[in-house]
Amino acid sequence: MAERHLKQIVTPRLILRPIADADAQALCEAMESSRAELATWMPWAKRIGLQYAQQFAHYSEISWQKREQGNFPFVIERRSDSKIIGSLGFNEYSQPKRGIFEMGYWLSTDAHGHGFATEAALALSYYAFDRLKAAVVYICVQKGNEKSIKIPERLNYAFQLTRQKACRHCITDALDDFHVYALSEKEVLPELDYHYDDLEQPRSIVDYSFQSYLSTDKTLLPLVFAQELILFPPRQEDLFHFQDFVSKASSLHGRFPWSESDFSISASKKFLTAAFQASENFSQVTDFCHVIRQKDTRQIVGLINYHMRDRSVPILDISCFWVDGLDAPRAWQQLLPSVIQFIDKNFGPTRLELVLPAGSADISALLQDHGFMCEGELLNYWRHCQTKQACNTSLWVKNTLNT
Repeated sequence: MAERHLKQIVTPRLILRPIADADAQALCEAMESSRAELATWMPWAKRIGLQYAQQFAHYSEISWQKREQGNFPFVIERRSDSKIIGSLGFNEYSQPKRGIFEMGYWLSTDAHGHGFATEAALALSYYAFDRLKAAVVYICVQKGNEKSIKIPERLNYAFQLTRQKACRHCITDALDDFHVYALSEKEVLPELDYHYDDLEQPRSIVDYSFQSYLSTDKTLLPLVFAQELILFPPRQEDLFHFQDFVSKASSLHGRFPWSESDFSISASKKFLTAAFQASENFSQVTDFCHVIRQKDTRQIVGLINYHMRDRSVPILDISCFWVDGLDAPRAWQQLLPSVIQFIDKNFGPTRLELVLPAGSADISALLQDHGFMCEGELLNYWRHCQTKQACNTSLWVKNTLNT
């Protein structure tokens, strides 16, 4: 999904428009004037300066040109004087293909107290449902950040759960919690007079090749053995077996951009190439995966994907996809101890997260036996593979972090 047409969102007092390279200086000035307050809640505030602002603006402009757009960064411009007073958008934790968006925002200190952040967040909430076909919008706020917490409450977002020890306090570096708010129906939003202006010529779309930023010292993803299954690093020579797996795994469809295509050789080859590169230095990249093979037949029967949500904590998400008809609870029972051991050995103490469809009683007892706890439900976090209906999910966590 890419927003090729949007020029700006106009509200009574603000203009929200996609960040461009030319905004770097104004963003830097807004950040610098608010350094003391931003430093309490924003990890990036330690790097504030013109160079950081230029890098951020350039990264943001590129994000609007990607064919598979993952985040949607805007500047907040005050209409009365055309001054940039902050930024907001849907961040890198969003999953546009699944209709899931996570909002973040900051406002310059001298613009506080006028409702600008609330107005901007309200406009962006409408935008998610109007233009991006959102199933749910999340706002995650660190415990104690009362000014930011008031915004989802004013906009009628529902409190979902508290993710415990899921971030670090920017000042003390101690582990801290953050609160999760969710909205799934735009009808509950307060009223707002807003409109969209579109570009005369649609924004160009660019295919950006995979970049893993690998170091020269490679850490190879190890094999992981279970009773009847083996976790293998992805290999380019597995192309034939991988295509067969994708065609038989309905839970995979729609989870990766190429999985809704015709499963062509080129699409599968591109995925395997990127996954192979990531496996060569899995301790440094954000996403990597194991393919799951049966010991006796060597057939690929599953894929386990790891996503490092926040390396400073660290938080590691895991997701599994299986061929249709496989006895998934039995496979989980075999794999889970080995996966936990692999993560402990290679990452040390972590907050390990596993998101499952609500009511997954078939493996909940197994998760509890291995130290997982259910922190609550996340609204509309999953889409049913056949019906495409949004479903609630349970967030299971094994947290071995110390404060």
